[in-house]
Amino acid sequence: ETILYTFFPEVDGASPRGGLANIKGTLYGTGYQAGANGLGTVIAITAPGAETTLCSFRGQHPDGEGARAGIGDGAYPEASLIDVKGTLYGTTRRGGAYGHGAVFKVTTSGAESVIHSFGAWRDGYYPAAGLVDLNGTLYGTTTEGGKDGLGTVFAVSMSGAESVLYSFRGGHRDGATPEGTLANVRGTLYGTTANAGQHNSGAVFAITPSGAETLLHSFRVRSADGAEPEAGLINVKGSLYGTTYQGGANDVGTVFKVTTSGRETVLHSFERSSDVVSADGKFPRAALVDVEGTLYGTTSAGGVYGKGTVFSLKP
Repeated sequence: ETILYTFFPEVDGASPRGGLANIKGTLYGTGYQAGANGLGTVIAITAPGAETTLCSFRGQHPDGEGARAGIGDGAYPEASLIDVKGTLYGTTRRGGAYGHGAVFKVTTSGAESVIHSFGAWRDGYYPAAGLVDLNGTLYGTTTEGGKDGLGTVFAVSMSGAESVLYSFRGGHRDGATPEGTLANVRGTLYGTTANAGQHNSGAVFAITPSGAETLLHSFRVRSADGAEPEAGLINVKGSLYGTTYQGGANDVGTVFKVTTSGRETVLHSFERSSDVVSADGKFPRAALVDVEGTLYGTTSAGGVYGKGTVFSLKP
């Protein structure tokens, strides 16, 4: 492991939560907080470690303190950016015209604008996930809002025309609180919800671009299954792989596989150990990455020093 760059909060931002997007060898990401206005940034970094702050968000603080009325910019970007024909698109957890989050675009030279503000009647609130591009339309999720206040799946055009495709209902027959980025498998989108489902431990769902939703799997924590998936899924040769923050044999998280028909298998249960030198991680919060058939991921705790790990796993 090599540290390429260390953030300076007042300039570069701080507490990056999302992954990086690669455009012609330059990596683009976000700082969740700080920056010139204290509300997060978009940054660019080269492989040798030269960093540039492209923009600092100007939206409103969620509690109204220091509010900048009328600006309507985003605030607190939490998810990874995506590259669509050389322009970066992303979401912010707060900010926008209503203070409930936004979809924004930013050029590689730093010109940024909000294309949709969340929070209108029955719209979603507080997007935590990134976007996925399907045939020129962007799809994503919000953790709250919608008809029942339990989160949504939305579609937004590149010009900013947005529609709610589905509002989660919670209870035992549906999920609630989607936090992860969607995965595209042959034109159908797949995702996770951190809450609800048949056993109230989260779920995996499928949704078509027209808004037809199906609950594929409900996690069952008491049977050594995972629970509370916070991350999205990845598509590897038509099967979906993901992580759960809790659950598994030791109740500190899992790596799992689920087919598009809903058959789920726990591939690894992370270890629970009071021994500080336990090498295994605990509580994975992020999505996996597939590199030539090996899955890579991170845990937010555990490892030799108790502060998290990077791990690899063969499917």
